[in-house]
Amino acid sequence: MKIKAVMLGLVVSGALLFGKGLSVDEVKQEIDKIEVNPMNPEYIKFLAKKIAEMEERENLNTKAILSTEPVIRSHETKIQILAEHIERMEAELKVLHDQLVDLVAKQR
Repeated sequence: MKIKAVMLGLVVSGALLFGKGLSVDEVKQEIDKIEVNPMNPEYIKFLAKKIAEMEERENLNTKAILSTEPVIRSHETKIQILAEHIERMEAELKVLHDQLVDLVAKQR
């Protein structure tokens, strides 16, 4: 039970270090300061499990990001259409402005 508490403490401290916005190098330096008995099989098992969990999370996150591509592409098309509409409206507005300037000039 103590081993799990120590390992949980390491995980939490690592999470807090990342939460502080430390760079990867700074986190590595902090981890290097921690004294751990590498010959303890419980540590090795625990770390191997955590590595497997992180790999699974990474894969899930990658799949989630990739699954949003069609949505992003559909919005990208809509944005392009809106940009074209705005360009046309700006051109029409310029024509109307020029016509108004001409009309005001004729009234003088």
